[in-house]
Amino acid sequence: MKIKMLMTTNYKGAFFEANSVHEMDEITAKRWQKNGLAKVQVSKKVEKVEVEAKEKKSDKAIPTAKELFVQCKELGIDIKPKLKAEEYVEAIAKFNKTKEDGRE
Repeated sequence: MKIKMLMTTNYKGAFFEANSVHEMDEITAKRWQKNGLAKVQVSKKVEKVEVEAKEKKSDKAIPTAKELFVQCKELGIDIKPKLKAEEYVEAIAKFNKTKEDGRE
């Protein structure tokens, strides 16, 4: 994993200067990143793919469990809070089916 040093450090007898780029094992790289010593260098190609993936996810606009709970309350569905999103979706689907059948 490529990292860019944010601070100068000495590690296992090797001297790593600030703003230098090094290939490092993943465990050490993540530890240094967590401690603010370095940041992970990401190639532009990988970064572009990650941005595109995030954009695709945001395009779908999947509601959160909290948003679904609020929607259930607005529809008048009596349901417990802090359930999984799927359970709220099922409750809304059941409500819609009942409403379509005319059995409110």
